[in-house]
Amino acid sequence: MPKSNKHSEKRIVMIVFAVIAAFIQIAEFLFVLIFIFWFISEGPLESILERTSDKIDDQNIYTGDIEDWLYEDKKHNITIQVFQMDGKTCTVDGLDTVDVYEPLEDGHFYEIIADATILNGGVAGYYNYPQIEKVSDCREISPFDLDLPSIKENHYGLVLIGDYSEGDLFLYSYDEMAVWKDNEWIWRYSEKIDRSDGSVICCRSGISEDEIQEGIDNGILACEDYFLLPAIKK
Repeated sequence: MPKSNKHSEKRIVMIVFAVIAAFIQIAEFLFVLIFIFWFISEGPLESILERTSDKIDDQNIYTGDIEDWLYEDKKHNITIQVFQMDGKTCTVDGLDTVDVYEPLEDGHFYEIIADATILNGGVAGYYNYPQIEKVSDCREISPFDLDLPSIKENHYGLVLIGDYSEGDLFLYSYDEMAVWKDNEWIWRYSEKIDRSDGSVICCRSGISEDEIQEGIDNGILACEDYFLLPAIKK
């Protein structure tokens, strides 16, 4: 056989082997793609992702949004004592601002009969908050008929001044300090000073502690400028 024919045969054989090798590489590549697709969609990776997702969900129970554990208790014809101040209606017991759907007069006290939902907990931190839905009766009352503590026994809330100083009632809360007398809030204060002996000075803005102390030394425990809340008896 001539030399040229032998070279041609070798070239053909090499081409055939090259084609076969190329097909094998393509087949391997396709096999790898199919395996990867299966691994992602049906294989262990999906299971790993699911378990990771479950763990994240479990953590969200504790680290996600706070559950609004709001407890509601519907009540029918309950009695609530309220007072009016600066156009707001507040409960005597908790100093909660409520809507009674009735025209009330500032400085006056009332007793209402109402249907209400008592709220506790929740993000807002309700504590026996009466969400009034319907008022069936509303009558004016005297605060002296309420079971209010003495100013010498308690500071927070509404307290009876008695013979301690001027005024009949003192209102002390985180945002209100005022003296009530004869259906009026006669004195209002905007600042307070806690003293080492347990007493508290409520005063108007701009007056110095030295001025207040001078008045106290002269026997003035309450006036338009300040009010000295006595230390609570233990």
